[in-house]
Amino acid sequence: MEHLDAYAKYLNFLLSQSTLLSWTEARFRIPKTQIASGLLVLTVATLSLHIGHLTISNALTILAPAHMFLESAISNDNRRTQSIGLYFLLLKLINTFQNFFYAPICAYLPLWFLVKVVFCWWLVLPSSRGIEIVYGKVMPYSSLILGYLSSEKDTS
Repeated sequence: MEHLDAYAKYLNFLLSQSTLLSWTEARFRIPKTQIASGLLVLTVATLSLHIGHLTISNALTILAPAHMFLESAISNDNRRTQSIGLYFLLLKLINTFQNFFYAPICAYLPLWFLVKVVFCWWLVLPSSRGIEIVYGKVMPYSSLILGYLSSEKDTS
């Protein structure tokens, strides 16, 4: 118990030395210990996101769309199945780009994984209909490309 009391006194001494904490405590009437603990929690959360961001972003961008893909395939909704297939193609292109240019991306966009997750969720969420917009823009050109490729195949 003595160690905890000594630690608490030392912590109070350190907190009393910070002018920013003193100003924040006086301005917002929040105790310094709560401010410091909040900053500590924020730091730990930021570090854990930084360490596990690839796992988190991959889980968020794959699991829900895979479930939506299975639902659309079971319900025989061909357009929805094709649009979610296009989503997975775009996700693969984004991940390939990320693998090649990870260091420069993180240098300019430190929260790259959040940008990627937000973009992917914009594509997938039914309220935004992002993948439907992209699918509508890409499909006319895909038939031209596929037609060109099949004509090349027939001539050879």
